[in-house]
Amino acid sequence: MMATQRSQVFEAGNPITLELNGQAESYPTRIEEVRNDTLVIGTPLRQREYLQLPQGRRVMLQIVRRNSPYFYESSVVGPEWSDGQQMTVVRRPADNAGQTLRQHVRVNVTISDAQFWVEGEDGKFGPTRTGSILDISAGGVLAMSREGLPEKSTVLARFTLSRQAGSLMASIQILRNYERVSDLGVRTFRSHCQFVDLPERERDRLIKFVFQRERELRAKGQL
Repeated sequence: MMATQRSQVFEAGNPITLELNGQAESYPTRIEEVRNDTLVIGTPLRQREYLQLPQGRRVMLQIVRRNSPYFYESSVVGPEWSDGQQMTVVRRPADNAGQTLRQHVRVNVTISDAQFWVEGEDGKFGPTRTGSILDISAGGVLAMSREGLPEKSTVLARFTLSRQAGSLMASIQILRNYERVSDLGVRTFRSHCQFVDLPERERDRLIKFVFQRERELRAKGQL
C-alpha cells in the first residue's frame, strides 16, 4: 500500500474555506482526511441542507498559512459518507500552487461605463452590451447589466478603472449569471467574471489599482 505523501499545507483537522463563484459564496469547513491525490472535507450546509456540489465543479480552497490567506484551485471528485456525515472529496492541489490574498482580494467600485461583447460559436463578437462593474480584483470582476451575460461564455470587456489608472480591455469568462430585482421592481443581472489570459503587465496594474482602492476605502472607514 502506497504511503500518503505528507503535505506541508493540508493537514487533517485544519480549518479551510470553500469558495464558489469567487468570494460571493464562501463556506468555512475543515479538512477531515488528506490522501495522495485528494482531500476529504466536511460538506458545508446551506439552509440546513448539505450543499450539492456536482462532480467536476471548480472550487477555490482558502487556507491560512503564516497568518496570510492562500488560495488553491481545485475541483470536486464526489461525495462520501462518514459516521452519518456527508463529506466532499476534492482534488488535492500541490502545496506550492497557492496564490496570496493580494491576487484575490475584491474591492467595491462604481464603474458605470463598462462595455461587453459576447463571443459567438463562430468566433465573432456580438453587439455591444453596456453595464457596470460593482467589484474588482486581479482575478475578475462582478458585472451588472440589463441583459445579462451567458454563463460559460467568453466576453470581451472594456471599462475605465480611474482617471489615473486609465481603461482596461480584457477577455473574461462568465462563471455565474443570475437575475436581481430591486424593491422598486428594476430587473438586472449580476455576472461573476474571471479574467482569461490577462497579461502580467495588466495584472500588475490591476493589483496596484486594487491596493490603492483598498487604501481609500480603509481611510473612509468602509473596510
